[in-house]
Amino acid sequence: MNNQSIPRLIAAERLNGGVIIAFDDGKCAVYSASLLYTTLGQAEIVSTELEDETPARE
Repeated sequence: MNNQSIPRLIAAERLNGGVIIAFDDGKCAVYSASLLYTTLGQAEIVSTELEDETPARE
């Protein structure tokens, strides 16, 4: 597998209403909370419960 095609994050910072993400190729973008929430179905959901340290999986 060609690892060059996998984007790597080098920084992520929370902003008011979103996050700014920096990639290893020098590109940087702001992702709004609305955009992130809309794409939540494509993400790996993790539990925020403090009772169990392992992420919840379906």
